[in-house]
Amino acid sequence: MGDLTGNEIILESGKLSPDDNVVTVLCSDGDLTCSKAALIDASDYVRALLQGNFKERNQEHVNLTNVTRRLLRKIFALHFAQETNLFSVIKDLNEAWELMKIADMFGFAESSKMLDVFICNRLAASNLDETCTLASTYCREVVMKSVVRMIALLRNGFDIQDCSHLNCPKNGKVYCKLATNSQNPLPNSSASPTNTGSSETEEIQLYKFTHKFYCICGYALRPITDCHMVDADNLTEFVEDPPNFALLENYNSDSDASSSSESDEASFSHIESALQLSHHTAEFCSLRPFPDSVVEDYTIATVGTYIYIIGGFYYENLIASGATWRYDTRNDEWRKMIDLKHKRLMHCTAVIDDHIYVCGGYDGENVHNSTEKYDTRKDVWIEEPNMPIGVGNAACTALRDSIYVVCGQFGSKSIQTTSQVQQYDTTNRQWSLPTEYVSPVFFPLSEYGMSCGAIDDVIYVVGGQTVRVDCYNVITGEWKRLANMHNRRVGANVANYRGRLLVSGGYDYNFGTFFNSIEAYDKDTDTWSIVSARLPEHARNSGLCYVFDVER
Repeated sequence: MGDLTGNEIILESGKLSPDDNVVTVLCSDGDLTCSKAALIDASDYVRALLQGNFKERNQEHVNLTNVTRRLLRKIFALHFAQETNLFSVIKDLNEAWELMKIADMFGFAESSKMLDVFICNRLAASNLDETCTLASTYCREVVMKSVVRMIALLRNGFDIQDCSHLNCPKNGKVYCKLATNSQNPLPNSSASPTNTGSSETEEIQLYKFTHKFYCICGYALRPITDCHMVDADNLTEFVEDPPNFALLENYNSDSDASSSSESDEASFSHIESALQLSHHTAEFCSLRPFPDSVVEDYTIATVGTYIYIIGGFYYENLIASGATWRYDTRNDEWRKMIDLKHKRLMHCTAVIDDHIYVCGGYDGENVHNSTEKYDTRKDVWIEEPNMPIGVGNAACTALRDSIYVVCGQFGSKSIQTTSQVQQYDTTNRQWSLPTEYVSPVFFPLSEYGMSCGAIDDVIYVVGGQTVRVDCYNVITGEWKRLANMHNRRVGANVANYRGRLLVSGGYDYNFGTFFNSIEAYDKDTDTWSIVSARLPEHARNSGLCYVFDVER
């Protein structure tokens, strides 16, 4: 941006011609010439000054002596030039709020939204107090929501998925002391701030915690672009003993998935009919559909209140995609982000903190061993060390600071599977092979199409072409056989909610069936239950994404 005048910034954006009349803005440290027409068109404030009953109407200047030229250039760069690389424009949080003040004065709504993003990305325990005060001053509800959300995360050790840790009434009032350091901890959210005896304690205006699931896309003979949202409590009512569930005894065998019989098929049909009688329809809300209607075999990840769809391939021409799409759950908006460095499909995706890690997959013909990391705050993909074994269609999850890739396929001429578990330590940026997933069920080839999830220090491997479930304790290094699932599910989604694994959707190759049902695993009793609600779509590779947020 350099020392461009206001006019040059606006000229670069294509918002005016060089022949436009100019107006001089008198700043605290000098003058800045700007297009009169562009400012009048962009700002009700300037329009009122220059066309209303004010002294500036007959003058060729506007007096803004409380604003510096440097800040004015930056707000013009945000508004007129739509400078999206905020880190190259804004120095720090203090400057962001100075710019917010100017944007508020000019009425630059889009610039204010961009500043919201920058401020929310810089939230930390040390600046919540000041940020909350400023967000209230400038009526930035998006920032206020993020402040309240972070307070809840800090109180609950960043493990908000296990909602039993929330020491407040469900959907109740949220009160807190804004200082969140260890010397001045937060009180219980149900406590009134007037009881703390501190003048620094303030009531954050009435907000409520929200726990929602977002059902995102999927595939069932065609790419599904529909997206839906449902209250989490409405989706997680369990049917502990569904009607005629004993019929699953014959179906839940550890035999090879390719073997089937007429009796198996009859039993499966009977079970599906029984379950149809026992389920209820949750109140799903339709959302804006996914814009890319011809892509499949992508992966889906959730970071904060954003949901990402990454990679895949276009089924019309079988070309791999490097696209990164972001869905904003607060505004029901899709946005195209920066592309992957390597196009890929059937890859692994895991989230650690604010970063999305992608590894393996295929580029259409060859298997990848590359790894890359997406910085969700800066919208940039970063190369990471390669995997020891490049695989596609593998199971993957994150635990602590590591990513675990379980089994998967490799080879281009002939498809082979590996039994290796690959671990990527994101702190030390090192790959290792800590264990193998070996079972006589899969001999001589390992299973594929599986999914996995993690609770505490244990990784649970589910789905694929059998109903078998095993777990791996990353501390002891031991494998353990667990209770079978009720259905074979290739390409199922796994979510951790309230300390249970929710396994949803998927495809049974044996019967050619796509599922819209959800199975829930209770690790304390080693039992599987059926969630009484059904998803809106029968699909595999769909996303059941949990999002914790707050609402006014």
